[in-house]
Amino acid sequence: MKNASHKLSSPVGIADRTVSPTGSIGPWSWALALGLTGALLTGCTETDEDNAPFTIKTLSQSVASNAVLAVTDRYLAFPASELGTGSGGTDFNMDGDVSDDVLTVVVLGNDQVIRLNTALKPGANPASLLWANEVLFMVVSESADGRDWNADMDTSDDVLLYWHFNLPSPVYYATLADDEIYLVNGDVLYTPVATLSAVGDTNIARIDVPTTGAAPSAPEALTTSFTDPGGDGLELRLRGSANGVAWMTASEVDEGADLNGDADALDTAVLALFGTGSGNQIQMVGQAVAGSDPEIEVIVSGTQRIVAYFVDEASQGANLNDPSLFPGLWQASQCSAVDDVDTLDSVLHWLNLTDFTLDPVGDAPHNTGLVGDRQIYSLGDTWLGVVTQESDEGSGGGCDLNQDGDTSDNIFRWIEITTTSVPENDSTRLVAIQTSIAGGTDGIVPLDNRLWVALVDEAADGRDYDGTVADIQLLGVIDPALTSTPWNFDMGSNTFIQVSWMAPDETTASRFFAAITEASLMVDRNADGDMTDSIPTFPVEGGALRELDFPGISVAVETNNAGMLTRSGFGFYRISEAAQEFDYNLDGDLNDKILARVSLSGASPATSMGVVQNTARSVVQVGSGSNPRGIVWMAPEPLEGPAGSDLNGDGDANDIALRYARLP
Repeated sequence: MKNASHKLSSPVGIADRTVSPTGSIGPWSWALALGLTGALLTGCTETDEDNAPFTIKTLSQSVASNAVLAVTDRYLAFPASELGTGSGGTDFNMDGDVSDDVLTVVVLGNDQVIRLNTALKPGANPASLLWANEVLFMVVSESADGRDWNADMDTSDDVLLYWHFNLPSPVYYATLADDEIYLVNGDVLYTPVATLSAVGDTNIARIDVPTTGAAPSAPEALTTSFTDPGGDGLELRLRGSANGVAWMTASEVDEGADLNGDADALDTAVLALFGTGSGNQIQMVGQAVAGSDPEIEVIVSGTQRIVAYFVDEASQGANLNDPSLFPGLWQASQCSAVDDVDTLDSVLHWLNLTDFTLDPVGDAPHNTGLVGDRQIYSLGDTWLGVVTQESDEGSGGGCDLNQDGDTSDNIFRWIEITTTSVPENDSTRLVAIQTSIAGGTDGIVPLDNRLWVALVDEAADGRDYDGTVADIQLLGVIDPALTSTPWNFDMGSNTFIQVSWMAPDETTASRFFAAITEASLMVDRNADGDMTDSIPTFPVEGGALRELDFPGISVAVETNNAGMLTRSGFGFYRISEAAQEFDYNLDGDLNDKILARVSLSGASPATSMGVVQNTARSVVQVGSGSNPRGIVWMAPEPLEGPAGSDLNGDGDANDIALRYARLP
């Protein structure tokens, strides 16, 4: 273990100990390519005043490892674990057992903790708890909560409740037919128990919250302009929402009718949309998507929304990437002899929701012909991209899109969002992607709404980009608008970058996150005597076009789970003690993952903030508004000290403690 200068502190409500590694390698710099910093990583040196920024608070209630956290700029709502809080558990909602997850609210501005004593539905997903205009909506299981909320003389229902700061306890709103709720333009969409009887009816309802932190309006049943064949309304299943648009699916089996015009009534997921541009009605797209969790990309285009999605050929009953459907330039020249006669693919389509709503025939969904089944990527409102398996490009063995002699690669393809565009077909610009990279990107991130950044696999691509014998996976950058310009892999001074984790920065298009490997730099950045670590960086386009700079911190993050995030001028990330070879919390081992932060302006040194959970989520959670009050994270007590540490003061060291700190 390396030597260290022991600098300890005791933030409010805890007894964490943090320590500074010796030495500082250099100041923070945004100016130079590969301008990695070695900013001194200190302990928590803030004052213990309650209102001081980054003073760590630990809540007395523990949480489950997969707990749903609903965080706004002002509030945190979370399900407290009855079983995990206190010796033998604590019956928060007084239903005679300690098996529930009971809702609690924290006011991040003044540390007020409010127990709602209401059980969130067991196994709740993130779509069961949300804030709308500072009103909390929650999906509650009556059986788990032990209360007959809707007064129907049983406790077998799932119900929707709401709460705001001026209420003493949650209030019943509706009985649910489905347990997922979604936010669209500040309104809550949900599925009540309802009886449909007429054309234009749907089972989806909307709640408006007209006044901040006050009672919601009465429910509004949403209608549809679609004339359902049964004449008795349309039953839909909410699936997701983003950027002011919700998507949902209808089942032909349930409706007993053909909804997508393929002459059968067997399709279980026919797409419908509601939100910005839909004319205040649910619009039936009339195309079948694959599965219960369809991949949807909603793109903001001024006041309009472009929606991109994959249509499932098998369900749609059509061969949607048949080359005869498209102009000659649509198909790569080397694929001109490769026909496609199957209906086994998922094919990228897009529509402008405003135009489609006004004229669903004249402005019908546009078929790009691009095959994919992973993510859909966008660059502003100009480009769409997908990863295509070569084996799906045509029937039989597929097509060799990058002309490397096989048809086994995952190739990144893109197309301009116009009704007359054709996809990129230059084989020198069609590269094989390493899709298994950690971070949830599948190997592609957008940058500046202008560039694609991709992790390219030399071995799969059959091409050498770094001039070495060994095949590596390295970052490349391309501007799709520059049709004659190849990918750039040299990030300055003959430097080629490998990463173990990468993710977009949801707060800005001007940078992304990457844990870059020391091996690709051939430098021991964190001075631990090896070059096996990954370093957290915040890449931006540098002084040269299509060349990246990598400002960051010279410390080893968790290789495949860096968990990076930025808010309020600070970057947050997950350190691996084992990789860094340093015991940050002085507990005598190197088994922990440590939450750390750094000022993006270099105004303050990098600082560790104690142990953090290592599940695949961002290292902290924070409100997405313009003025977030705090960050929230989970800390596993068993890892804090050789025998664990009772962080939440409930008499044991077996819990996952919930901690938060105020932002400046």
